[in-house]
Amino acid sequence: MTYGIWLLEPHVLGPDEKAAVTKALRMGVTQSIFVRDFKKGGNLYIHLLAASFIVPFVYLTLTSDVGELASEARGLSDFFAASEALQDAFYAFVFSARLLSVAFGLATIYVVYLIGTENYDERTGLASAAIVSVTAGFLQTAHFATEDMLLVFLTVLTLYFLSRDGRHTTLLAAVAAGLAVSAKATGAFLVFPLVYRIIRQNDLGSAAGVASLVVHGIASLVAYLLTTPSIFLYPRFFIQEMMYELSTRSIKGTSGLPGWVAQLGNLLQTTGWPLFVLMLAAIGWSVRRLFAREASRFEIVTALFVIPYYTFIGSWENTAVWYIIPLLPALSVVSGTFVVSVLGDVDLKALRSGRSTRQTALEIAFALLLLTSGLYAGLSAAQNGADARVSATEWTGKNIEAGADVDTYSYRIYQPEFEEGIDVHRYLVKDASGANWTTVQERLRCHRPDYVVLSSSHYNRFFGSVESTSISQTYRELLAGKHGYRRVATFGPDPMTDDFRGVLTSGVVPRKLAGDTQIVVLRRRGNGTSC
Repeated sequence: MTYGIWLLEPHVLGPDEKAAVTKALRMGVTQSIFVRDFKKGGNLYIHLLAASFIVPFVYLTLTSDVGELASEARGLSDFFAASEALQDAFYAFVFSARLLSVAFGLATIYVVYLIGTENYDERTGLASAAIVSVTAGFLQTAHFATEDMLLVFLTVLTLYFLSRDGRHTTLLAAVAAGLAVSAKATGAFLVFPLVYRIIRQNDLGSAAGVASLVVHGIASLVAYLLTTPSIFLYPRFFIQEMMYELSTRSIKGTSGLPGWVAQLGNLLQTTGWPLFVLMLAAIGWSVRRLFAREASRFEIVTALFVIPYYTFIGSWENTAVWYIIPLLPALSVVSGTFVVSVLGDVDLKALRSGRSTRQTALEIAFALLLLTSGLYAGLSAAQNGADARVSATEWTGKNIEAGADVDTYSYRIYQPEFEEGIDVHRYLVKDASGANWTTVQERLRCHRPDYVVLSSSHYNRFFGSVESTSISQTYRELLAGKHGYRRVATFGPDPMTDDFRGVLTSGVVPRKLAGDTQIVVLRRRGNGTSC
């Protein structure tokens, strides 16, 4: 889980890591401690990051001139132009933030063990914890300084509380659910299993039942508001940002596949084929138990979370892999329960005497599954050092000549770096009405730069967008070799699967999940300026 968290060069940072760490560092320094940013739904993660930065701050205070570093940071507009000392200081905070994700990952494994042990038996707890511990998507998420692992932990913690007896544990679940929403808005789907448990514990037709529902709702709301207090200062901005995110979420990272198929492909990518097949079998087994009314309380509350959540993320053509991650711990418990059920009670004496061939074969098969899944996860994690951006940077240094004109259109974190002497023009294209897009079209038509460098993490955002037809059409034409440019180099697999072959192979060839982008280098045919 910790492998690779020390890789802190610009090109191996997850795209969201720099933004999250920067927000936390600015709190109380260049901006108010009340963060005016609700893109994720709440601010819990930013506040936890700021608290975790105490240790690296003390370290930097003892080992460097913090005042000088802060002075440089205030006047800096481009992080990549920062001094080596300032970049090293920033990486110290990134490393601290990554350790926070590792801590939430370890805590999630422990909660998974508790769920299996307390709802079934110790063997189920161990099997469930073993499965989630070798799940590639879960392990990779724990590598990076993003809010996703916090959401995963709070989601499985809520389900754990809901699976236990006692009204106080349901109240704890309400608090955990409120915190989950503050971590990321998709935690709101925990409301379904939460309301189910409240209904099961109370007669909603009575005054006491209604009061219980209100109390639990207040507990969730208070947990959210205490960790996102800026909503009181910027309520209008909160509403506007939530409306914008809901209206544009479906066009970010689209593919040619139906949403539910794309997310099924993401589940395959985050687990690998052996574990994917096991999880599908376990889901089928659990569904049969639900219809036969044999399911445990945990299986019921999990179904009430998973079904509406997957329906939502599968209802639009968004191929972002992060949306499937919160389901992995719960599916690991269901899979662990299924494995133990299939194995049955193993008689160790019978095993030694060779009379329990079936149990022996099944245990060997499960051990091999854990081994292959662990290998798949390990190979995926190892690709942190073989990121497409690193390879592209090496290529540009060797193949793009000094004095060449190069145009890029995406955030710098998605692009390779270039040697000194290369004339790089960066035009961040966000929409068709912006000045940058007009400049890009003029340069392609008239100035005709020597090279154009594209990133799938950027251009795939426009594919499928009705509002950005001209942008998506231009990008598709460039990739097809039109506008007088030809493709001379491609780095990394395209993370946006556009056919079933991509879905089927994603669980065979492991790749890095965070910051996984395809970089395409295009070179001009013929002469330069034509206008």
